[in-house]
Amino acid sequence: MKKINELYQAISKQHPESGSIHWTCRTWNLLIWQAIYVVVGVAQSASIVPSLENFGLHIKEYEVKGYSFSNQPLFTADQDEVIAFAGKQIQQFIHVLYEAFNQQYVFKRKLADKLCADCLNAALHYHNSLVTRYHQEEIETLAYKWLSACQLPIQASTITLPALNKLTQLSFGFNRQTCCQEFRIEKGILCDNCPKRTVTQRIQCMIEGVEYVKS
Repeated sequence: MKKINELYQAISKQHPESGSIHWTCRTWNLLIWQAIYVVVGVAQSASIVPSLENFGLHIKEYEVKGYSFSNQPLFTADQDEVIAFAGKQIQQFIHVLYEAFNQQYVFKRKLADKLCADCLNAALHYHNSLVTRYHQEEIETLAYKWLSACQLPIQASTITLPALNKLTQLSFGFNRQTCCQEFRIEKGILCDNCPKRTVTQRIQCMIEGVEYVKS
């Protein structure tokens, strides 16, 4: 809990202009993304799941510098069983983290879960761009399985592109559902797939492979 507060305070000092909604979302996203990306990545690549019990985050100032796992046996099975087990691990991880976070800062559970769902979908798309190359329908089916297993909001995972994305060479992109609030920082801009953009703008940005930089 002390580390969570230190991270939040460091972010608020780094970006005093962005306000509490950004500080809260930024802190939460930094706390969740590494565990979700690692679990999704190894589950999809090797059909194994590490335990998130006593998962450790190494926080320094306004960043999460690394993570550590407890010395627990890896779970291995077929893909559906792996996703079900991984979902329970992520679900419990989010619950414990949210309870600790919400004791210190007002943060709606609905918003927390939506950001987690976006993070999970982003992890699936990232893995797919590097390794798997699932088709759009397959990614949607996979996202549904993962979100259901984690008891996170079911939401569309993809957005269809009329031309290949220059970065991923795919005909679809990640359909973000919740704004991460990064545009609130000084010189911040909307993400290429931000829901605050029109669908036309999002598609154009994704086709062009527009990248943004978080300070």
